Amino acid sequence: MKKLFSVALALLVFGLQAGCEGFDVYFTTETPLVTLIIQSGESALEVDHALGDDEEKTLFDILLEHFDVDYDLFDFGDGEMPMLTRIECLDTPYGSFISIDINGEFAMKGIAELPYEAGDVVTFSRAWWDPLAESVYEGIEAFKAHSHAETYLYAENGAHMEVALALRLSGDLDAYVATHGVNPYDRTPETMSEYVRAVFTHEVFGIDAGAFAEALEGEAEFGWPYMNALMMLALAAGGIDNKTLKDGFIADLQARDLSHIDLDTLSLVLLALSLDEGPVIEGLIDDILDVVTEELYHSSFGNNAATFAHVIIALIAVGEDPRDARYAEGETSLVSMFLEYMQEDGSFLWRLDDEEADLMFSTPQGFLALVCLHTYFNSAQPINPYRFD
Repeated sequence: MKKLFSVALALLVFGLQAGCEGFDVYFTTETPLVTLIIQSGESALEVDHALGDDEEKTLFDILLEHFDVDYDLFDFGDGEMPMLTRIECLDTPYGSFISIDINGEFAMKGIAELPYEAGDVVTFSRAWWDPLAESVYEGIEAFKAHSHAETYLYAENGAHMEVALALRLSGDLDAYVATHGVNPYDRTPETMSEYVRAVFTHEVFGIDAGAFAEALEGEAEFGWPYMNALMMLALAAGGIDNKTLKDGFIADLQARDLSHIDLDTLSLVLLALSLDEGPVIEGLIDDILDVVTEELYHSSFGNNAATFAHVIIALIAVGEDPRDARYAEGETSLVSMFLEYMQEDGSFLWRLDDEEADLMFSTPQGFLALVCLHTYFNSAQPINPYRFD
């Protein structure tokens, strides 16, 4: 009898596939069943669990029997209660939790205490308690779902630097490389900006960019801080540690009136400064943050997604929370302001009154900001996407 029951159960779950592709049920039976559905985005896994006559398992036991599950235990009453953190590909990034519905009704008890009976359909899905984190997550998913990632990563003249850095940071780059290969900037650089792009688009694909970095070092000269900062970031990414250039970079900043430098440039300067430490560096960072606080909503370009994205990335790199009231406009946080520019497909307007998305600057920069925000929310640690050490 036990052997026949085992065969029936095996046939019931035969259709379960790896990943989140769902499956077809190949076998039906009159045996009382409980159906478990794991819903993740557009994908779902479903399994029917046959109930034995002497069934004493909790829903938690049944879940563990059929799926790969992560959970934490916390004290509850006289014992411990499991809190689900992942079921197969249904995970819980910051701001979310796994919600449980029984027959379409929200479960009011934990998975280990939840009563059930034959015929119940139990659905597990992601729910959110932080709307900002939800919007950031959905923006990233929309950007990828609408093939923006492939478009930028496999552009004819080499990968877009910011999008490649974002996919590296998110952990998605390897999957694209496995399918489509690498796409570094492969032209002979002639300008400093081309050397910078060559360094990053080689390093991001795991290709040694030392030769480009050395050539950039040989061509190095100081001009406007925007390019100075990009140069310092690229040299560090290529493994160049040139104290003379570092000192020159700092001296150039100290000689300038920081309040006369635009926010996009100051953001790149913060990213470059975050690579080092010391009282002089910290003093410059504090001075720049004062300017950012004062000028954030009064920039010469006006409020726009690209500038907000630059600032968010830079704040995270120096350990500042872009949700902090210091960077808010009234009651609206910088992150909320930035997300107003995001479209349903993960692209970004440059200005709110634009009719079409800015695919050249705001969208790739916005995507990098989204990934930095998502990573920061989940790690609570400073993150510099341009850093390779």
